[in-house]
Amino acid sequence: PLSVLETGGILIPENTSSQFSTVRNSLNWKPSINGLHYFDILAGTEFRRKKYSITEFTGWGFDINKGRGAYPDYRAIKRDLLVDGDAYYRSDIYKYYDFAVYSNLAYSYKTLYNLSFSIRSDGSNRLGKSQRFRFLPTWVVGASVNVHEQEFMQQVKFIHLLKLRSS
Repeated sequence: PLSVLETGGILIPENTSSQFSTVRNSLNWKPSINGLHYFDILAGTEFRRKKYSITEFTGWGFDINKGRGAYPDYRAIKRDLLVDGDAYYRSDIYKYYDFAVYSNLAYSYKTLYNLSFSIRSDGSNRLGKSQRFRFLPTWVVGASVNVHEQEFMQQVKFIHLLKLRSS
């Protein structure tokens, strides 16, 4: 066998840099009617961007004693290209985009009885090429009763908060 490392060693650095950004917008409105009916209406959007830059290479013949230089033997590079099919040098950029739309509606009667509805739809360039799966909505409906504020509970002093919830 022929050694392709007459001098030096192998240097395999990988450099990754990342950039992230998020922009979020929302509107919130909380009207009430006659002090009996309370509403909380929220709507918004969110945009996220992620970018990764990756650079790597295999430095054959890297010699720290000769000014940190690489003195490769062409046979090492040729062997890697022929045997593994791996590139001697690689530089990739990955970009991911996410977009969401969301809303929350809440209603309360005398702060005793509460209803809520939330919906969110997320889309991403990582969810495939089919438009059918790009924006899948997720939603939830909930209801609650503040039992501790009912008249019959006013006599019970040791219970400060009791709420029944369902969703």
